[in-house]
Amino acid sequence: DAAERSAMIDGLELEGIVVAQGVFKALLKGPDTRPYVVGIGDKVYDGEVVAMDKNSVSFKKSLTVALAGQKDRVIIKTLNPEEEEMNEKSDK
Repeated sequence: DAAERSAMIDGLELEGIVVAQGVFKALLKGPDTRPYVVGIGDKVYDGEVVAMDKNSVSFKKSLTVALAGQKDRVIIKTLNPEEEEMNEKSDK
């Protein structure tokens, strides 16, 4: 899978989320501008998708820390149409 090999969580942008037959899939854009489609349980370079709903995707990022071993951190990427509306209003 291309996302597993090259896409780090911090470099991914959430472009959209679709639901097909009750299964969520997220459309992500990587730093290389290539699109990636992922579902719950799919791996990316430095973690995996652990949860998803109609507005957000949660990733578990695995960090290796010297002496402390491996630590996990959850990173949530959200779709936020309200923020886009606020930006449009403030431009006037």
